[in-house]
Amino acid sequence: GKYWAEKRGKDILVTEEKVSRYASRTSPPTAGIERLIFLSRDDQVLDYQLSENAYSGANNTVIVFDEGGHTVNLNQDRYLDPLRAFLLPSQ
Repeated sequence: GKYWAEKRGKDILVTEEKVSRYASRTSPPTAGIERLIFLSRDDQVLDYQLSENAYSGANNTVIVFDEGGHTVNLNQDRYLDPLRAFLLPSQ
């Protein structure tokens, strides 16, 4: 069906064929890389729990918000403190 992509400012038609193309792109995250992952429980595109499980490694920091949708706006205050702590851990 149609999905409004706020970041792109347009409707995107999601079809079974398009979704199946992404199925082959699923692979475990590369080991040894530190990551900060922001997820939202109300994401209508991804199941946040699948991402949370996929990235539940020692090098990853996963933060789950109740609201936020699929597109993260890093200018919002709630993202800034965890982002600073991740990028500048000694400050």
